[in-house]
Amino acid sequence: MVSKPVPRAAAEAISTRHPQLEGRKGKIRLDLNENTTGPSPRVLEALSNLSPYDISSYPESADSYAKLARQFHLKEGQILVTNGGEESIRLVLDAFVDAGQEAILPVPTFSMFSFYLELAGVTVREVPYKEGFSFPLAEVLAAIKPEVRVIFLSTPNHTTGTAIPLDEIREVLEVAGKHGTVVLVDEAYYDFHGQTSLPWLDEFPNLVVVRTFSKAYGLGGLRAGLMFACSETMASLQKVKSPYSVNRAAIVSIQAALSDQVYINRHVQSVLDQRRELERFLAEDLKLTVHPSAANFLVVKLGDKAQELRESLAAEGILVRDLSDRPQLEGCLRVGVGTAGEMATLVAVLRRLYELPAADTETAESPLELQTVERASHALRKFPEGELALSLKLDGTGSGRVVVGSEPLARALAAFAAQAHIDLELEVQGEVPTKHLGLILGQAVSEAVGNRARIEAVGCFAFPVGAALALCALDFGGDARLACDLSWEEAEPALDAVRALLEGFSAGAKATLHIRMLSPGPSGESCSAVFSALGRALGLAKLPVGAAALG
Repeated sequence: MVSKPVPRAAAEAISTRHPQLEGRKGKIRLDLNENTTGPSPRVLEALSNLSPYDISSYPESADSYAKLARQFHLKEGQILVTNGGEESIRLVLDAFVDAGQEAILPVPTFSMFSFYLELAGVTVREVPYKEGFSFPLAEVLAAIKPEVRVIFLSTPNHTTGTAIPLDEIREVLEVAGKHGTVVLVDEAYYDFHGQTSLPWLDEFPNLVVVRTFSKAYGLGGLRAGLMFACSETMASLQKVKSPYSVNRAAIVSIQAALSDQVYINRHVQSVLDQRRELERFLAEDLKLTVHPSAANFLVVKLGDKAQELRESLAAEGILVRDLSDRPQLEGCLRVGVGTAGEMATLVAVLRRLYELPAADTETAESPLELQTVERASHALRKFPEGELALSLKLDGTGSGRVVVGSEPLARALAAFAAQAHIDLELEVQGEVPTKHLGLILGQAVSEAVGNRARIEAVGCFAFPVGAALALCALDFGGDARLACDLSWEEAEPALDAVRALLEGFSAGAKATLHIRMLSPGPSGESCSAVFSALGRALGLAKLPVGAAALG
């Protein structure tokens, strides 16, 4: 007779609830505080350049650590690349805390702290945040005893968005340091707040700082993080870390993401602007209690209506997080800040659910329920040898100006805008890779589209130009994938350049794109037919649900 294995008592006792990760594709994802725009184009380029050797061999990271040390102005021995921020939690526990010892955990906070503490069999001393979610400094200091081996601080707080003043973190480090107690400072939302404990690494050997690339940098799917400590403390952490835990794709993506600070700064500023406007709407128009936040989300008090509103938003394709199972957060929803288009859709839905009058830019009597603001996007990207500026209005007249290096390609993109009825201002100065041009154009379209559940999402059109006839099918509900069957004889514009631009557009727009040349003609006519067909397909796909039938 074969006996079933007996689980560890610590594993059986785990009570931490994990967020729902399935069924989120194609919806407005405001529940897990992700960057819904996506990562920098440099990340996508770095991933596309991975060779068969890169994928089949175990990753080498010595060069990466040298670059990271220069980036953060630290020594190489003070940085460790991790499999997301969560691996840092486990490493600290594995290196410094035995089962039965104690940890201090100000609550509410990041649920994964509790998960790893329970799994490790550590006794947890929870210290509740004070009213308004201010940090309970006196209570934390009073709880520090010799048997406490680790203190977890989150700033800004994963759950509430409130930040801990640096002088209070310093006090905790000083008192904890008398007992050799590790203080892990989780700075997952640092980019939206701008205050850090990193300069204190040499002063406090008990300090460990953790960062993630899942929030501002848009690398949640790659599980990439960093942890920082003084060299001696880091040596202990490295001893308990697997050499295989971080994959090569994550390593190259971290480097690429950090190299594009222009992109990340623009994203952060957009989030801060959208957060301010959303907070004003929720507090002033809906008369709800909104807690101040230093992160990329807001916590809203709704009382016994929280679950009902979460379900109503989910029915509209908008995901938010119900925090009612957390201490002090009964009846609260956490609402992430997405793109301008996503925020416009959220506001429009909330207006309808709360039976508020439509905004001035909304057509109240229209069955299509258009967005409260124009569907638009703007981008400015700098490259080593060039710069790209883009302004796009999705519900336009087809006007604008396109200036790129290739005149035939410029004419084709102008035809695309005209047939899609979008207003497009696009100017390239110097050298910009063609694939990046398509990628940024696709990202702009994706941001302007917003909630895909509220548009037709699919468009198909065959377009003739002279002797050429091209067919395009566009699907915003599919994967970012290009199926391309093109041919023409003349060299300008080059087929490779057109394919690269279409591949970038599909990736940036997060859409499936099928392009076929049904009848080839001269290169100029063929290229114009391809992009005109793409424009017409986009024009159909971008329509609000029901508009195609009404038309």
